[in-house]
Amino acid sequence: MPVYSSKAVYGDAYQIDFAGTTSSGPGDGFDLAGSATWRQHNTAFGGLSLGTTATTISGQYLLVMGGTSSICKINGGAEIPAGTTVEISMWLIRDSASHNDGSGNGMTLGQSGNKLEDNEFVNLEQADNSSFSGSTYVPVRWRKSTTLDGTADSYTELANDGRIKADEIPLDDGFGSGGTMNHYRITFTVPSGGKFYRLGKTNDAAALADFSYHYGLQVKMSPVTITSAVASGEAQRNVYVNESKPSHASVILASSTTANAHSHTPFNEGTGGSPTVLSISGGMKYDSTDGRFIVPDEGMYEIHVVGQISNTSTGGGLSSFRIMKNFNFTSRENLLWTQPSIGSSTNFEPSYVLHGIVRLAAGNWVQLFVDTADAGTVSLQQGSTFTIQRVG
Repeated sequence: MPVYSSKAVYGDAYQIDFAGTTSSGPGDGFDLAGSATWRQHNTAFGGLSLGTTATTISGQYLLVMGGTSSICKINGGAEIPAGTTVEISMWLIRDSASHNDGSGNGMTLGQSGNKLEDNEFVNLEQADNSSFSGSTYVPVRWRKSTTLDGTADSYTELANDGRIKADEIPLDDGFGSGGTMNHYRITFTVPSGGKFYRLGKTNDAAALADFSYHYGLQVKMSPVTITSAVASGEAQRNVYVNESKPSHASVILASSTTANAHSHTPFNEGTGGSPTVLSISGGMKYDSTDGRFIVPDEGMYEIHVVGQISNTSTGGGLSSFRIMKNFNFTSRENLLWTQPSIGSSTNFEPSYVLHGIVRLAAGNWVQLFVDTADAGTVSLQQGSTFTIQRVG
């Protein structure tokens, strides 16, 4: 079974449509077939609100499913082994049809002539084969956020196993006026023998062009505990091999970070360093949105960071290079650090190593922080690495 990882979460088999920000498609974990398309929301019209959150999307790409031939295969169309816990979530809205205004502005919602009728469905199907012959609906019900903010305690169960009825999906606000999407989630365990999974549509015979619009589609798969039986098959070994190794993660910067001033986390993808996972195992997790390495269990962990710093301004140099535990804006703990004195010349490009063994509790996280003196800016260079491994 392939394991597709998003940029944001590593350590689990995790598939994501990259929040609809790329035109190339919804990510390797999803295989679109039939009339399912990947379309950009029209930036000239109203945005789509993600529930009652403060987020409004406009100009983003959405999965558009219209007609009974729309298919989105999960896990790249490959089988998911028995015993795997699968969680699928997405934002969803319905209305009318996909419309292109001819000026390259993309999809516009709100044409009621092709509204997804109340007696039609978005389905999650399972089958014993990749062609989905003899497929059935997943025998678990979707849940819908009632407060529309996507939090864990705000969901109510829907009426049908594996199916979202159209009248359980919000309508948009009319042509060109945007609308408010609802959030949906389903969690199930793959039955004996393994299964193939896909999203599909069931439409009434009079409205085969009816459309649904999906944003932020995510699939998270958690392997079961390893046993000799589970590890006996090649497909299972492909999934579970990392779970049998000590907790470990190693990440490298594929490019140099942008020039940053004051305290910042260079293994956060927002700083421009393109952090790339070299290896990860044993339940360790790495979150590239904030540069956190999250440990699964209490124990002793060896941390080794190698970084080359380049001064990118003459206003001041590096003032600290440190590993912090459980950093937030009200508390934090320094684990390993150095406080060098570097001049303001842009010619300085020293390398630093932080290495030590520390005790961490389950769920603790560690991050590298770089701080500058005064208004100076620095860049962490390509090839810098962060490695953490449990040793006791």
